Formats: sequence, C-alpha cells, structure tokens
Amino acid sequence: MKKTVLFLFLVLLSSQAFSKSFFILKLEDDKVYIDITKDDIISSKILNVFSKPEFIEHPVTKKQIEVTKKLGVISLLEVKDSYAVAAVPAGLKDKIEIGQKVEFISNEPVETAALAFGEEVAREMGKNRNSLSFGGNFNRIASSDYFFGAELNYGYNFLLTYLYSIQIGMGYIQGEYNLEKPKFIYARPILEWRLGDYFSVITGMRVGMKKEGIGYGVEGGIRIGKPFKTNILLGGSTLEDFGKAGYLILNGRVTDTWLSLTIQVDSFPVNINKETFRTRFGVKTPISDSGSNIYGGVILSGRNTSTVGFGVDFGTEIKF
Repeated sequence: MKKTVLFLFLVLLSSQAFSKSFFILKLEDDKVYIDITKDDIISSKILNVFSKPEFIEHPVTKKQIEVTKKLGVISLLEVKDSYAVAAVPAGLKDKIEIGQKVEFISNEPVETAALAFGEEVAREMGKNRNSLSFGGNFNRIASSDYFFGAELNYGYNFLLTYLYSIQIGMGYIQGEYNLEKPKFIYARPILEWRLGDYFSVITGMRVGMKKEGIGYGVEGGIRIGKPFKTNILLGGSTLEDFGKAGYLILNGRVTDTWLSLTIQVDSFPVNINKETFRTRFGVKTPISDSGSNIYGGVILSGRNTSTVGFGVDFGTEIKF
C-alpha cells in the first residue's frame, strides 16, 4: 500500500512539473527570454510555444472558455538564476510575442550542465570531467638553499551551480637552508567554488606527516575570469616549517595551448626572515584529442641583486 501511494505521489509530482507553464519575457533577434530559473525542474530542452489565449462563450452555459493554439517549438540555450534564454527558429520569429505561454514537451530528465553554465562551459569542462596528473618541481638559489617536491592529483569537474571542481592529491616536499632540512608528506584537497560567471573562490589545505609529527597548511585564492579562458588568479598559502607565499597568476590561452605567468613572494624554503621573489613562465599543451596534456615551466628566483636562483617544474595530466 505504501509503495502504491509513493508511486502515485511521484507520478503526480512529475505530471505537475510537466504541465507547469512559463512565459516569454523579452524578444531579442532569434532569442527569447523566459521566466524559467535554476530552481525550476528542467525536464526538456524543447518547449512548446502557445498563442495568447482567446475566449469563446459556451452557447448554453455562457461560460467563457480559454482557447490557445500551438505555434511551434523553441530550444533552451542556457538557464540563469532568474531567467532562461531559448533559440527561436526562423519560421516562428514573426509569431512570438511577449507574454505568450511556453511549456516543456516532455517530463524526461535531461543533462542540465550545458543549460546552467552554457554550451561553451560544458564543452570545455564537461567532455572529460575526470583527470589524473603527476608533476614535480625544483627550486634552487644555493647548494644549501633549495626545495623540491612532487604531487599526484585526481580531479573532477562537477559543474554544479555553486561548485566548479575538486582535486584530491598527495605529495612530498623537502627543503634545506643553513642545515635546516624540513620534510613533509601530505594529502591535499582543493575545491573551486563558483560565485558567478566570471568569479570563483579556491580553497584548500594540506595535512600530513613531517619530521616532528603532524603538519598542516592552508591555501586560498580568487579567480577573476572563467577557468577555461583567460583569467587572473590571486592567492596565498602557508605551509608549516616551509613558509608563506602570496602569488598572482595570469593564465592565457592560444588555441589549445595555455601560457601562464606567475609572480610570487614567499619565505621558502624554511620560513626564513627574508622575502624571495619568483617569476615563472609556464606552458601547457595537449597531447591527445581527449584533452590530456603535458606542462612545464621555468622559474627565476631572487632575494637581492646578488642572490639569484632558478627552478623548473614539469608534469602530465590525463583526462578521461
């Protein structure tokens, strides 16, 4: 009996979602704006468009009966917080008016990532959402003034309204300065929170084992621009026994190749009481149709005009 009631409830719920009406808010060339929002159930990418109602009088009861005609169909392009945009076929443009009713033609669930973020985002970040990367780095100023490390990361692009992606990794870092030699093996989760079309926040931490017990570090940043287009990342981090860092990263895209410029100020390798300035020139280029790539960079470091060092990093990322 309980299963029957639950089934009937679900059928009723889906039928209500299917029959819900929305309305055209604005016309713009071959597009229309509709009062569909991200809070509504997106049950199809295709909607029927109906004429404005006409009323006829029943000859016996004298009751006014509402009559509408189906004019054609439109297709959803994207769904925003408070409205949606749909494409109008050429043969329907002259029949569209503000205030006309639209309804989904189906109650079958659909993939909504492209609607919520736009086709471009879904194409760039949704095709191969999983990634596995491995890389290493080495930075040296003098024979006893250096640090190096390596990381293995798994990433996934959620493409949720509020969350772009997550990375879960593990790594190792070791440094030396004036006989101090810190070491750290850690786990590292990083999340990128979507706050708008051109604004996101990155949060992360590192927890693991150092020479004297448990160690930790935190990091965070603000990205201005979309992750898959030219963007600027402002951020900072702190890592116990190693130091603090603040950085600015400019990421630019030339066809399918990424170029990046990083400017960083830190107190590595052992939280020294001196500022080290580092500049990194990086490149990431695809090696397969799936979006897998290799990357590398050259790093120039300096504390003053007479203390100059260099560094390199490299790695590969497999997408699937």
